Amino acid sequence: MTEFEDRNTGEKGFSLFEVLLAVSILSISVVLIFQLFSMGLRSTKKAEHYTTALIIARSLMNEALSLSFIEDANLSEDYEGGYTAERTIEEISRDEEGTTRLYRITVVVKWPPSGRLQLTSMRTVHEKNR
Repeated sequence: MTEFEDRNTGEKGFSLFEVLLAVSILSISVVLIFQLFSMGLRSTKKAEHYTTALIIARSLMNEALSLSFIEDANLSEDYEGGYTAERTIEEISRDEEGTTRLYRITVVVKWPPSGRLQLTSMRTVHEKNR
């Protein structure tokens, strides 16, 4: 008797059960591979959102840190792709003479559906003889 030969009829080939089992295993393998690709695409998209948000946040933060005159202020801007950014500058401390002040600068970038990135920095401003 050769391989894959039916004992009863002497015909060669696979049984229906063997074919169905092979197709099932192949189908499960293909589904798992597609799920891996899907997870990879989601991770890539998430990284893209974070990178874009970080670029926006760093831009607003650098702008605030480079100001020659700083004061309490709020700024809100909308960007392409559904990103919104809010920058808050608030004085949190001042010396007795009022010449040195400490500011907290907070930038929050949000994107749909629920992404959020927050950067916070401190800046000291020293004014020479008013």
